[in-house]
Amino acid sequence: MKKSTFLARNIQYLRKKRKFTQDSLAESLGWKRNNISSYEKGLAEPSLQRLVALSNFFHLSIDLLLNFNLEETGEDISGKGGKAYFQKWLLLHEKLEEESEIVENLLKYHQLKYRNLLSDNRQVIALISQHEELLQTIKLMFDELLAIMNYEEENNLS
Repeated sequence: MKKSTFLARNIQYLRKKRKFTQDSLAESLGWKRNNISSYEKGLAEPSLQRLVALSNFFHLSIDLLLNFNLEETGEDISGKGGKAYFQKWLLLHEKLEEESEIVENLLKYHQLKYRNLLSDNRQVIALISQHEELLQTIKLMFDELLAIMNYEEENNLS
């Protein structure tokens, strides 16, 4: 979702929550009603000066106005609550970054372990193959020895 969409929704949400009409909000800010209407519809974005004015009027940071869907938070984030909400969001964001790093490290560890295990498995398969060849040779030797013993026994050569 674009920032302007958050801003548009937030202006409308905050205006209605405080029971302002577009006309009364525009009058309070010294603007025209069509400015408020255009911002709420996302047809235009306010200048930095006007963002500061909105931020001050609603007692919210510009960051909250631009980057959060205030209606979906289910909290009143104006004033002190807004700062608390934003701080909570920052803590959660930092925690998520830390956990993402842990997950990345675990993934790297398991990839390395898998490569080592795969290498070990290949070595085991090679050893088994060598042992099978050795066992086959031993079996052939025993078969030959048995054939010699049978021949000597049949011909009373012992």
